[in-house]
Amino acid sequence: MQIKIAVSALIFTLVLGGCAKSTEPFPAGSISPGETLGHLGETATVCGEVASGMQFPKLEGEPTYINIGKPFPNQDFTVLILGKNVGPFDQPLTRLKGKNICVTGLIVDGQSTPLIELVNLDQLVELN
Repeated sequence: MQIKIAVSALIFTLVLGGCAKSTEPFPAGSISPGETLGHLGETATVCGEVASGMQFPKLEGEPTYINIGKPFPNQDFTVLILGKNVGPFDQPLTRLKGKNICVTGLIVDGQSTPLIELVNLDQLVELN
């Protein structure tokens, strides 16, 4: 009887342990890049892998665009950092490429894709 109880407890622990551990690296409550279109005008946390990016130092505002999920021109979601704010992000394109990140902010229509503008470092969390 004790062996049967011990085995049952072990199975219960393994099952619970498996449920508690998530294979998804993103925090609960965050949304994926593909879901952002349905959240325009909302403040949310968007998580995904940095797929591509470009800096445009000669354009007005010196924007840096970081595409999450899919690379340009098929990106689902873009992060914008204007030149006046890019310093604290420490070379975001080279440092973040291929990493999973979460960004928090107001999701707006960025013309061709939903977008969040990063102004403060606390809007960005690197997951790996």
